[in-house]
This record gives sequence, structure tokens and C-alpha cells, in this order.
Amino acid sequence: MMFTHVVIGWEGSAHDSRILSDAATLQTFPAPYGEQYYVVDAGYPNIPGYMAPYKGQRDHRSDFNDDTPPTTEKELFNQRHASVRNVIERCFGVLKSIFAILRSMPNYSPVCQGQITLACFVLHNFIQLNNYHDRLFAEHGNAWQYYDEFQNPPHLIGDRVDVNMRSREMDALRNRIADAIWQAETR
Repeated sequence: MMFTHVVIGWEGSAHDSRILSDAATLQTFPAPYGEQYYVVDAGYPNIPGYMAPYKGQRDHRSDFNDDTPPTTEKELFNQRHASVRNVIERCFGVLKSIFAILRSMPNYSPVCQGQITLACFVLHNFIQLNNYHDRLFAEHGNAWQYYDEFQNPPHLIGDRVDVNMRSREMDALRNRIADAIWQAETR
């Protein structure tokens, strides 16, 4: 439940995929390497390094409950994908719970707003690293408590993934994963 990269300075109306595309060109961006990928929401393309849910299928956790379980392999994939993305949403929930200023930023200059935002992210990570008994972190849970990327970073094998690559390769990988999940579930 930590943030690994923060981009500030974009206006609120900028689309997330435009911001990602710009950020991915920076050398400081923790781009996926080789066969690694980030799990992204449906607003992003399914391209190498960034796995999106299937479009045209239910893809939010609230879409699935005991009354309406997944009925196809794409829906099952999207349900599992949404569960993973939920960790990201919980991180933002904790951040906004701790730092109420982020919910309604006062009318400061854009530079000052960016500095406040960045400070909140840094403090969020500091609290997570140093105070494992924080009430708000406990309320939102820590799904990744046994995964310590900072002490055991992933191996950076292969080439840095280019955000402008074609998606056919990633579509095939998503299909293989969806099929494997469906086969395991329907046995």
C-alpha cells in the first residue's frame, strides 16, 4: 500500500492514459521490464507492460456479487483483475483519509498545490514504512504485507517496456491468463 511514482503538475481534466504516456518517457519512471506488467483500469490500452481488463465486460468489483457471479472467462478475468486494482483504490482511500486537504485543495497556486500533493504522498509512504499500527492503514487493510518490493526488488530482466508498443502480444497474454483462471475455476 505504497506509491512508487508520483506525477504532479497536470490539470485535473487530463486523461490518465495521457499522463501515463508522458510519465513513461521519463528515465525515473519505474517502467516494467521484460515480462513484467502493471495492472491498469479500462481507461488504458492493453499494451505490453500494462494489462487492462476486457472492454465490454463487467470490470468493477461492485459488478460482481453472490447474485451475479462471472459467467464467462473474460468476466472472471475482469473480476480477479478488479480485485488486484482494488489495492490501488485502497491506497488512495487511505491517502485521502489521512490528508483531507487532498479532497478539496484550497485555492493555492498550481506550484504550491503540487508541492502539497507530493508532500502528502511522501508522508503516506513514510507512515506505511515506519508505523505499521496506523489506524487508517489497518482499516483499509494491507493486502501486500508479505511483499516487500523495497527489500526484495523485482529482477529487471529484458528491455524496458515501451508504452507505444503494439497490443497484440499483451492481448494474447491476457487471453492465456483468462483461460487458465477459467479452467482452474470450472474444474
